[in-house]
Amino acid sequence: MSKKIEIYVACHKPSELPDNDLFCPIHVGAAKSKIVMEGLLRDDEGDNISAKNAQYCELTAQYWAWKHSEADYIGLCHYRRYLSFSSEHFENFTIDNRQQVLVKVLNPETENKYGLLDKDRIQNIVTSNDVIIGEAQDLTKVSTPFGLQDSVLKHWQAHDMALINVDDLDKMFDIIEHDYPEFYVSMKEYMNGKHFYGFNTFVMRRDLFNEMCEIEFSVLEKLEQVVDTSHYNQQLNRIYGFMGEIIFSSYVYHLHKTRRHIKIKECQMLYFDKTDPIKPLQPESSESINIVVDLEYVPSFLLYPFLAKFISVAESGNTKYELIILAEKISAQYKDIYKNVLENCKNINANFLETDYYFSYIEDMYGKIVNAAHIFLAWMLPNYNKCLYLRWNTFIEGDLTELYNQDLQGNPIAAIKDVFHQGMLNTFYQDEKNYCEEELHINDIFSFVNDCVLLMDLEKIRHRDLSYTAQQVSGAVAKASKEPVDIQLFNMVFQGDITFLPQKFNSVIISSSEIKFLVNEAPLDLVTEYRQTTNNAIIHRFDRDMPWIVDDETDVKFFMRYWSVIDNSAFAPIFNNHCSFRSQGLKPKIRKFLDQIFPKGTRRRERVKQMFPKTGFVYKTFKKLINGLN
Repeated sequence: MSKKIEIYVACHKPSELPDNDLFCPIHVGAAKSKIVMEGLLRDDEGDNISAKNAQYCELTAQYWAWKHSEADYIGLCHYRRYLSFSSEHFENFTIDNRQQVLVKVLNPETENKYGLLDKDRIQNIVTSNDVIIGEAQDLTKVSTPFGLQDSVLKHWQAHDMALINVDDLDKMFDIIEHDYPEFYVSMKEYMNGKHFYGFNTFVMRRDLFNEMCEIEFSVLEKLEQVVDTSHYNQQLNRIYGFMGEIIFSSYVYHLHKTRRHIKIKECQMLYFDKTDPIKPLQPESSESINIVVDLEYVPSFLLYPFLAKFISVAESGNTKYELIILAEKISAQYKDIYKNVLENCKNINANFLETDYYFSYIEDMYGKIVNAAHIFLAWMLPNYNKCLYLRWNTFIEGDLTELYNQDLQGNPIAAIKDVFHQGMLNTFYQDEKNYCEEELHINDIFSFVNDCVLLMDLEKIRHRDLSYTAQQVSGAVAKASKEPVDIQLFNMVFQGDITFLPQKFNSVIISSSEIKFLVNEAPLDLVTEYRQTTNNAIIHRFDRDMPWIVDDETDVKFFMRYWSVIDNSAFAPIFNNHCSFRSQGLKPKIRKFLDQIFPKGTRRRERVKQMFPKTGFVYKTFKKLINGLN
């Protein structure tokens, strides 16, 4: 007859959880929680200490299991910490030297990779041993507020008033010495060593688990009576969770020392960084035009000009739009602000999608990548078949229906040829061309497209294998002499699979002399098409620079239209403050430095001004560089 195993997973908030019934998720602190987690056990039912969760942490789950579980083996882990049951040994550790394997995302793929779904293997490992614990941490390698320490005891003492009050630790020792003298001898010996079994994460044979809980909760109950926590901060208030961790760890050492026949197995400790539940977005309607706007790696306020123009287009017709805003992270404040901006727009349904989770997962499974959302968008939106992808720096001037209904001609993507980048690849300066052709293996640089406006057949893209696409990108990042940028990777991955759109659907706005020069270097037929359609474009793009960088070559009319949207909004102070802050940044320091080298009124200064006039290329380039740094 198989032995029953219950490994309790302490959760204080919704989390992704392994689909394995050996794990028993339990809501800790349920007695005072403001949320209800459906489908989870609760630590406030029957005999419990749920109300003490703020001080006892995951031990409220351990107490509940002690009082209610009838399993042959009982374990405890956390919603982000598990024991690895994989046969493989991993080296991707956290940087804190605590012997934790860093896993960026908890999802079915990583759960499988680290053995959390292999029920038979877990059953075999657990029933072949008496105690399963995480690998011991060498605390002499783990930093403290007072540097490295040479023992477990000194390590904890060095956290006085940071994690614990050392006086409380001494009080606990006194209680254990009085009530459990044999255990106290082992504990003192253990605390003077350097290895520590932390995190209250284990699986134990039922009788051993009961014995440990009897000691642990008896001691902690008495400790409560002699400790005053009325002025403790949030961290110090977790006193009994930390003290329980020390008792648990000492108990494992005590078993090893006094009962040699007990089988104790160490497994690697897993630390999952992102554990939020996986909830892919669902389309609101098959009739809507799906617009994905990419706000990654720029300040959140920069979405406003795009959004304002998009709303004006949407409200002028009857077309329904579903807007998906991509961002690595976007604060709750900005989400609320933009929801308010969109509140009265009946034609727009908006959602936010944070991409950090997806990139972390891809890197964890396939290696380092450049975080290019448009390359992996089809898998980020598994329930969507088609979308129009736009960058934050697009400015919508007309109806998007014509663009959305363009014929992709059997390809998964449609885009315009990039007049700026084709010019860059077509100059006398051949390094970029050689890099794209020889290292990224882009076969036709004159098919290089702009990736700021993309019509995407997501379903067709998903016919590709995610692992193959991810390995393409990670391989390029690993092998190339310099890290490729997202537009280069996009063209590398999708070369040969792109239908070319007319230039009117994505017109590059000249914003500097450098851009003007490189545009003019593009093939003549492309430059001609670009020049003929610029004024009739549906979507304008003003280059990837921030919108406050201006020089003599800037398209002033567009710049004024762009800023008129901002000036008439509640966002104007944010934009103006950011511009002011940038103007006060590096530029004054550089000017002061130059004034020291070339003092005003000196012949040296006049000679430099003659050599590098304001109308010259060197002066303009240097000025643009300084503006960009600010």
